[in-house]
Amino acid sequence: MSYYVAHRRFAAHDRALAAQLAHHLARKLGEDHVFLPFATPGEEDLVADVEGRRLFELDRERLRRIRALIDIVHGLSPDDGVCMEIGYAAARGVPHVQSGVRRCHQLG
Repeated sequence: MSYYVAHRRFAAHDRALAAQLAHHLARKLGEDHVFLPFATPGEEDLVADVEGRRLFELDRERLRRIRALIDIVHGLSPDDGVCMEIGYAAARGVPHVQSGVRRCHQLG
């Protein structure tokens, strides 16, 4: 995997935008080089009491193997999960492309 498209999980419009972006990237780079969280078979079926921990583990493993992170950040408040993904990638020195309205310096 090379490119990770981070987005808010519970915002349908963000998920649709992220899916469209991932689709265009996959057409150019190949499907194996793009990861879209919450689009992997089985992720939606996780049981609530283990869901958060398991999604964190899966995403952390994927974040360890990326070349770049592309995020969608906008709205009244930045999404906690997307902020974690941005911070994790930044700590590892991974390039980051922000596609939303907010800027990274506004996120702290």
